[in-house]
Amino acid sequence: MDDDNLTTAGENPARRLPAVLLSFAAPGLGLFYVGRPVAGLVVHAMCVLIALLFLIAATVFDFFPVFPALVVATGGFVLCSLTAWHCLEIINDEEPTRERAYHHPLMYALVALLTFLGPLAVTANFAWRNLVTVVPIEQPTMYPQVHHGDRLLIDRRIYRNDAPQRGDLVALRLPETEELAILRVVALPGDQVSVHGFTVVINDQVAHYSPLESQATASAPPQEMADIELWIEQNHDRQYVISLAPGASPPTLERNIALDDNQYFVLADNRAARTGDLQTLPPLSDSRHFGAVDGSRIVGRPTYVAWSASPDDKTTRWDRIGLPVH
Repeated sequence: MDDDNLTTAGENPARRLPAVLLSFAAPGLGLFYVGRPVAGLVVHAMCVLIALLFLIAATVFDFFPVFPALVVATGGFVLCSLTAWHCLEIINDEEPTRERAYHHPLMYALVALLTFLGPLAVTANFAWRNLVTVVPIEQPTMYPQVHHGDRLLIDRRIYRNDAPQRGDLVALRLPETEELAILRVVALPGDQVSVHGFTVVINDQVAHYSPLESQATASAPPQEMADIELWIEQNHDRQYVISLAPGASPPTLERNIALDDNQYFVLADNRAARTGDLQTLPPLSDSRHFGAVDGSRIVGRPTYVAWSASPDDKTTRWDRIGLPVH
């Protein structure tokens, strides 16, 4: 329908400030305001499509998404600015313009919700449930690979077609609390496992340890881990760094555990249990405590440190943001 045939509320000229504000609230709203509703819908569809493509690319190509997200956000700001500028040009060229019948706050709210905010929210919820999520680390259970205060980006797609491998860090729901936690797979379905203090035996083969040279550590340990010793654990064909605490009393399993199909034995990288005066050490919460876990509890694999802050004073640890986790 031609704009001249629309019901009007008067011959008031379009105002410049509302056009700019609406363009920055949702880039297509400014175009609605100046009488370009189809162009506004196209802009909103482009924004949703770009957000969806970005999320898919971040998971398929396995890159740290924070800095690319800043680029996308900057692009969004530029788009809003260009849209606002275009709206001002339309106002200048067509002034005085007739106020359209759809110039009503409720109409703008519905347009923003149905064509911009709603689709973005659905896209974000889909990504959170099926592609990526974030797990906060609230105990130093995975030191030194993961620090207390880190927030890890979890790839939720990785184990849909492939099974976890020995030595993988995984995100899983704990049997007791259903909370998401990060632990390391040390034994696979069909294996037999026993733990004697700090010694792990898998299929009658002892996981050997060798000290990690101090210069090989990526960063200085936090104060709470000052007395922790770092060792390399050789588990069959995989090796990874774990931490042990002199004076700690780790538990011993009373029996061998034979893992059924789709069962995994998972341990914390910080193998010390909280005993005596070692109050800074993490509480025991791995397969030494709750036994083998079913594969259905494993929801993904951590990939990067999305954010990190000191648990004491909450200062941001910029040097850890973006670090790969493996």
